[in-house]
Amino acid sequence: MEVTVKVLMRVKSRWWDRPFVAMEFSVDFPSCGHIECLLSNLLQELTTGEPSEQWSIQYRREYHRSPRVGDAVLIGETAWRLEPGDEWAQVALQAEDVVPSTPFGRFKHRQYYSNRWRGNWRACMLEDVAERAAEIAGDAAAGA
Repeated sequence: MEVTVKVLMRVKSRWWDRPFVAMEFSVDFPSCGHIECLLSNLLQELTTGEPSEQWSIQYRREYHRSPRVGDAVLIGETAWRLEPGDEWAQVALQAEDVVPSTPFGRFKHRQYYSNRWRGNWRACMLEDVAERAAEIAGDAAAGA
């Protein structure tokens, strides 16, 4: 049986303290049927330096950090928060409390380009502007 998992990272600032969805993926529920096995596997894959599952490799490619105390995972309709000692506790979470996407998306996009261009920001910006100009030209041609 496959279940949907959302990794929720806690963003805390002077103005707010809310979880945001860092990544969403599907995993197979363990054959033993225990949620603790799934939570243990999630924590192991998300904190290791050499992940083995495709979703955890993608998680690292998107520059997400390892889960910390206070972060949560949403498995189906149930939320689990990471507690001290790598323990999981079931928590009540309201839909309006969760930010649906990462507030750092554009930064990660630029970080990808920076890594791709080996820190050459000028080349990164020129390519970014060229891509955006091509998008605008394509939109204008499609509208005409």
